[in-house]
Amino acid sequence: MSNHEIEKNMISGVASGPLVTMFDCLNRKSILLQPELQTAHVMQTCDTLPPEQRSGQPYSYPITRLLSAELPVNVSVKDLGYREIEGVVAHGARSTVLGTDKDGEWNGKPIGLVENWMSDELGATVLYIQSNLRTHSESASRFRNIKKIEPDASLFEIPPNYKTYLTQATPELGTKGKSF
Repeated sequence: MSNHEIEKNMISGVASGPLVTMFDCLNRKSILLQPELQTAHVMQTCDTLPPEQRSGQPYSYPITRLLSAELPVNVSVKDLGYREIEGVVAHGARSTVLGTDKDGEWNGKPIGLVENWMSDELGATVLYIQSNLRTHSESASRFRNIKKIEPDASLFEIPPNYKTYLTQATPELGTKGKSF
């Protein structure tokens, strides 16, 4: 489940205002804060994987695999090479989706772009941009002010005045939650 899918599953309906996503990798959970509503949504993630399961591949391997994959005829992928983002070297790729017959006037024209920059050093996607060219909308997720030091644990605590919801994702039931 990508972080974007996690956010969609953790909050029902339309989220208002900024969202802050924290990933607690060691405890295998994601925390989504809604500062304007003073709420925190906590979801266990990767429950079926052993805590330290590694593939032996670099983190950016999905980009390499995507570049050699057999894709639908209306999808193309371009290797953007390596670049430094916030002081970290990342490997990037851009996927372009062209409209098909069902897209009417957009048939054969670009309708969507995804740009993904992955850092092997951090084991994280440092920049992800998804654009819908038909609606002129864009969503982005990015790391900022990267510091390669052990952060203060208090940065990852849910503020005491926030209402906290524990959300559980199951393949059969979707998401269900309870507050505490």
